[in-house]
Amino acid sequence: MNGFMTRPGDKPGWVAHVAPSTYPGGPISFSQDARPEDRQPDRELLRLGRQLDKAWTKEKALESAGGFADGDAWEAAYEYTRTIVAQIEALPAKTMRGLQVKAQAIHWCHCGEQRDFNEHQTTDVRLVQQIFQTLLSGAQA
Repeated sequence: MNGFMTRPGDKPGWVAHVAPSTYPGGPISFSQDARPEDRQPDRELLRLGRQLDKAWTKEKALESAGGFADGDAWEAAYEYTRTIVAQIEALPAKTMRGLQVKAQAIHWCHCGEQRDFNEHQTTDVRLVQQIFQTLLSGAQA
């Protein structure tokens, strides 16, 4: 099976580009490349980031609705979110978007609050805080 063939029911591992040919007498040109999501080096990290967003939203909704009263439901939501954060921690980030997911996981660890990373506001700590805030803001490279 060559790169242009896909088994029935499978997603193709490529995207086709068809355009008028630049070669004299050729009616069309054809090229292929990997799907954009297959080229994303942080695809698993980004998927976990989307999961984190959903899980944290559910966790906050339980808190807002007095979820601490129903300790079992809140504890289950917290544990689910914690497992996602543990998976995020285990994966290295290779892109700015991957680093943003890691920053979001740190933000969850701090309960969504702005906190200092260290009581000693030295230059390195202030720089880490600035980098963290930049990543949370969604700034792109």
